[in-house]
Amino acid sequence: MDISPITFRGRLAAAFGLRPKTWPALLSRAAWSLGWLRYMQRAAITSVEENLRQHVEHNAFPNPDDIFGPFTGLVQFSLDRGVPTLAPDCWPALDAALTAAEGRLQAKHGNPAARIHKGSPYFNIGACHFVAGDLETGFRFLMMTGVENARGGGSPFPVLLGDHDLSRQFLIAPLVAQLLPGWAVRYHEITNRTLGEAELVALIKQAAQRPTDGIQFLVALHRLLKAQGGVQTEWTKYLRTRALAELLVALESMLRRINAPHAGEMQSQFEHMLAGLPDYTGTFGLFHANFRATFAPPGLPDQIRTPAAVDWSVNEAITRIAAAPTRKAKAGVACYLAVRLRNTLLHVLESNLQIYGDEAKCLDMFGVCLATFRIAMDGEDGTL
Repeated sequence: MDISPITFRGRLAAAFGLRPKTWPALLSRAAWSLGWLRYMQRAAITSVEENLRQHVEHNAFPNPDDIFGPFTGLVQFSLDRGVPTLAPDCWPALDAALTAAEGRLQAKHGNPAARIHKGSPYFNIGACHFVAGDLETGFRFLMMTGVENARGGGSPFPVLLGDHDLSRQFLIAPLVAQLLPGWAVRYHEITNRTLGEAELVALIKQAAQRPTDGIQFLVALHRLLKAQGGVQTEWTKYLRTRALAELLVALESMLRRINAPHAGEMQSQFEHMLAGLPDYTGTFGLFHANFRATFAPPGLPDQIRTPAAVDWSVNEAITRIAAAPTRKAKAGVACYLAVRLRNTLLHVLESNLQIYGDEAKCLDMFGVCLATFRIAMDGEDGTL
């Protein structure tokens, strides 16, 4: 719907808290605000440049994170006020300043390997992109943070995902507040654990022993978050279903890391992990046998990668989890459902699936599959 200029300007004026008689000043007020934000960007970069100079010339700031304190302040400001692109817009200038300072440092010491640890700005930029909804760029900068940590002799993965204030506020807290409550009952039913912030961070850290798995896990949940709320469209349905598939990719990769000497796809990985544990393998194996009998009977073409097979697996899992007599038996069902979804979601048209149109059922599958990360974690820790 078109909005007349006076109405449109009036709405903007209301947003700025201006009375009608001051509407003519609106544009200059908006320009002043933009100019102020640009000034903040320049001030942050200028301060970092001075810190870099002090670091190179006088060995100041032994903790490299302190060099970037002004930029971190800008990041916090931009995120708190809902303008997450404010800090990333400075990246070209900051990157150029870093490159120049590192060149001076190498020349001063006659060492081409001399470097400045860039983990702080990389992480901050990654967090901003996540909040802005640019998950792929956020993924890239978080991985760059891991590379920086490894170069400095630390962990190749930023444990900041669980321990950093910005991480908890902008990467973890939204998931805890908006997604976890809907999965709490299902998760406890399968794992006997409370699904809250501490548990989510523990899962991320465990997956993150292979850096890409931890970030893939986080990206999948944030992609789901983008599909929640507001008007549900074909795009949000597609995004939700793809996020589930993405979560399962991270799960299979995590299992391959845990069972490094053991080759095979997800089913073989779970069978290897659960071997000798009949409380798990009983329901896992029965589910598999029933599936094969239904969709791959001897002498007939198999239908294992069809929408009908996915729908059957989902509905059977819901029924079998409810009927299973013990938590471990429920966990066995959950693991086999993860196998079926991982093996099939990439081979069907999502729009033909029940979970595509049934938001509640799709979200339930996230809860079930999230529980399998805990099962894999307990398998790695020897606490199954």
